[in-house]
Amino acid sequence: MTVKHARKAGLSWAEIATALGVSRQAVWERWHDIDATLPANDLWGPSALHDPPPESNSGTGGTP
Repeated sequence: MTVKHARKAGLSWAEIATALGVSRQAVWERWHDIDATLPANDLWGPSALHDPPPESNSGTGGTP
C-alpha cells in the first residue's frame, strides 16, 4: 500500500507514520502534497490499514 492509497482510504498521518515506523511529522513533511492531489469526491475510506484498495467500478458490464 502506498502513502497515497493510505490517505485515500482515510488513514491519518499518525496511522501512516506508525506503519512506516517514523514520526507523524516526518511523514507529513515528506508526503503532505498528496492531499492536494486527491479529488474530494473520490475517497475510499475509512478502512483498515491492511485492507486491499477497493476495485474500481469502470462500468464495463456487470450489475451496478
